[in-house]
Amino acid sequence: MLQNVPISAIFPREGGPLRKLNSQHVKLLAESIHEIGLQCPISVHAIPCPPDAPYNHHGCYYQVATGNHRLEACKQLGWKEVPAFVLDMNDVDRGLWEIDENLIRAELTELERAEHIKQRKVLYLLKHPETKHGGDHGNQHTGGKKRERQVANIGDLATPVCFVKDTAVKTGMSERDVQRAVHRAEAIDEPVKEAIRDMPEIADKGVELDALAAVEPEEQKAAVEAVRSGKARNVREATKGAKARKSKRRTRPTPSDEDLVRREIMAALKHCQKKLTRPIAAVQINCDGSAVDVVVTFRA
Repeated sequence: MLQNVPISAIFPREGGPLRKLNSQHVKLLAESIHEIGLQCPISVHAIPCPPDAPYNHHGCYYQVATGNHRLEACKQLGWKEVPAFVLDMNDVDRGLWEIDENLIRAELTELERAEHIKQRKVLYLLKHPETKHGGDHGNQHTGGKKRERQVANIGDLATPVCFVKDTAVKTGMSERDVQRAVHRAEAIDEPVKEAIRDMPEIADKGVELDALAAVEPEEQKAAVEAVRSGKARNVREATKGAKARKSKRRTRPTPSDEDLVRREIMAALKHCQKKLTRPIAAVQINCDGSAVDVVVTFRA
């Protein structure tokens, strides 16, 4: 529903806006709105408030869903009211809607886009936990549920698609780019993200974000400082060799007793294979924690 809402009754979303205000973008918007008016209303959701609250408007105050830059521009122009679509959604649907609205806009940096997609994944899995990899789908051995085939068309369908497919359809991105964006947002340390927000040479270049995501947080921080101080031309130069060091430091998980037994049995069978008159067709090793059963099948 579109209505004029007092600016004094509108507040930022809980937890702050998904992307920080860009003062230059606000200035350009204010100039445009002054000349031709606000062409696209902002979106808000209503929250009940006490009738004596100073920000009360028809028993509610409002939180911004989309349009923080437009709202700030209107404030700078001295507007008292702003046209706004008032949304009627639950928190998860409202969050997904806000993220999707931002994702289709062109002014997001690659870092902001990655953070939006990461947050979209969190909300999408809250809404559709059955699409999570490794979820409770059951199988033929446990008598569980048969998993329905997922489809990529978005509509009145009972079975939702996985997060990556849904995001690709909604944003026009490839599935690989969606996965890459989530990895960037998850692998880059939060203080490092804050440090590069005002560095478009890093924050808006996918190859630079990938280079940061490939190394440890301490090396991420050092790389950003090297670029900022001019000691390195880019993150890729600053992290040269760091990815290899990270892989070298990575330790393999300690094998279980059962794994060790399986390895020894397979090594022994391989050793005696040359002495056998018939070749081995298959080996089945069952370990139940207290005993080991080995079944060797020979080729006819």
